[in-house]
Amino acid sequence: MNRLKELRKEKDLTQEQLGLIIGVESSAISKYERNTVPIPIDNLIMLSNYFNVSTDYILGITQIRAIKEFEHDLTDEQRNTLLALAEVMKSENKNKERGYYE
Repeated sequence: MNRLKELRKEKDLTQEQLGLIIGVESSAISKYERNTVPIPIDNLIMLSNYFNVSTDYILGITQIRAIKEFEHDLTDEQRNTLLALAEVMKSENKNKERGYYE
């Protein structure tokens, strides 16, 4: 399922309601959810703030929703480094589960 649709459904919102929240038509939300048009950066940021997740999470780039407790104390570079490290660690865990490491 598309991440945006997943987040919207978690909050029990219709496409129309979410559209009103970020100032777009419900048809735009539908297009974002079907990946027929890219989400404009300003709308992506609004969605990220509303759902309290990273833009990368909405775009499907990462499985990590957000770095909640201490994200405000980090620079953007530090935050991105931490997210990249978490992805590497998750990948290593999957490889261990598959028996690639001993």
